[in-house]
Amino acid sequence: MLSQNLGKYKSITITATGGPFLYYKKKKLSSVTPQQAIKHPVWNMGSKISIDSATMMNKALEIIEAKYLFNLKNSEINAIIHPQAIVHALINYENGISTALLNKPDMRVPISSLFFGFNKYSNVYSGIELTNYSNLEFIPIDKDKFPAIELGYQVMKIGGLAPHIFNYLNEILVNLFIKKRIKFLDIVKLNEVNMDKFFGKNSNIVNPKIIDIKNINNWIDNNLYLGN
Repeated sequence: MLSQNLGKYKSITITATGGPFLYYKKKKLSSVTPQQAIKHPVWNMGSKISIDSATMMNKALEIIEAKYLFNLKNSEINAIIHPQAIVHALINYENGISTALLNKPDMRVPISSLFFGFNKYSNVYSGIELTNYSNLEFIPIDKDKFPAIELGYQVMKIGGLAPHIFNYLNEILVNLFIKKRIKFLDIVKLNEVNMDKFFGKNSNIVNPKIIDIKNINNWIDNNLYLGN
């Protein structure tokens, strides 16, 4: 296989579109609405996932997923912004070469691969015509404007209960934002605040069981802090 010929991998890079607020100043994000947040420039997704893309929580969660799915070290995963969503991921090798996965923005291929194998899905498209994409962009993530990424790395470092708490809090906070009970920037900010609150009063569990997850959910439901 190609990967065997290239040698040992060094890291992987996953891409994010940057969502609908890529070119917004951070101060403008404080007043954005759920209706604005769900208008993704590339993907046609439901409200929850679209808002996750707008905050870049989706990418933070994908970084955590990649660690556990592929048994990677925290330092072996990174992310960049690629607004056109043609390059979806790269494998970076120790010899300096990178291989990229390119596809039009279409989740049918990766989803079908879970059930039928990588080559079983028959796409109506003939493939990527690269001459149609002469202006592909790759941009570093502004960690000040999108703090979810840095928080995701902190969650990976903590491990144990932290990834579940991170995800569970996000589910709750996105729903509150949709209901206009909190502001857009509160989604990530309150996630961090509530995680600190949890670990300030509870011990971590390295290998949590289902009962531990249920107990965590109950604790969060009864102790959620919204700043008021």
